[in-house]
Amino acid sequence: DWFEDGYLALKSEQVFGSAMPKNLSRMVDNLENREDTPLKEMRYYETTASGQQILNRIENFLPHCDGLNDLFGRGSAIESIVSRLFEEQAVLFKDKINFKKAGGSGFEPHQDAQASWERYNHSIHITAMIAVDAANIENGCLEVVPKMNNRGLIGEMGKPIDDSVANSLCFVPIEMAPGDMLFFDSFVPHKSAMNTSNKDRRIIYVTYNKLSEGDQRTNYFEDKRKEFPPDIEREAGVEYKYKV
Repeated sequence: DWFEDGYLALKSEQVFGSAMPKNLSRMVDNLENREDTPLKEMRYYETTASGQQILNRIENFLPHCDGLNDLFGRGSAIESIVSRLFEEQAVLFKDKINFKKAGGSGFEPHQDAQASWERYNHSIHITAMIAVDAANIENGCLEVVPKMNNRGLIGEMGKPIDDSVANSLCFVPIEMAPGDMLFFDSFVPHKSAMNTSNKDRRIIYVTYNKLSEGDQRTNYFEDKRKEFPPDIEREAGVEYKYKV
């Protein structure tokens, strides 16, 4: 499935057996409820149609949550799976939690390979995604395109996939129960719709690269904090361009 489709969906018990951390939701709750603090985890907000400011995502949270770092970090079952998919040792690159609140927006079709990560000299990335809450069509689950992983870059760097191309692709929604996982590489086109339900939906995305291509995690977050800082660290009057 992985080599044909570029993604692999696994049920919680396939990854964790009976040891799935029952406090996954609580750990994310604790992160969500913390006060914004400079130079800690990076918290970003969006404005809803009604003008309300809501938490959109948290990045660089693994150094600030031991439980989640144990789940995704060195020696974890998840890192082991990613290493098997790479067919060599994986290393952490970046991490984020998407908080798709009720009414929260989705994201346009894109490949992660279109992001401005080429400066880190990685040939490919694999993202491990775990559902904290149930993800379904109503609340804007991830949608992926099978069998596009070996087609290379189909869009322009730094932009969503052009509508003329995206409309020709067959996106498959991946509905997930809490604890289920999806692994996908950086050439798989994906998107999501807005959350039209009345409940919030949270998903963790942790991205890895091949260790042989360098450990660039610190450099990535130093660059991002400088170029697209979290809301609490922004200077008044400065316009920041969104950076993936």
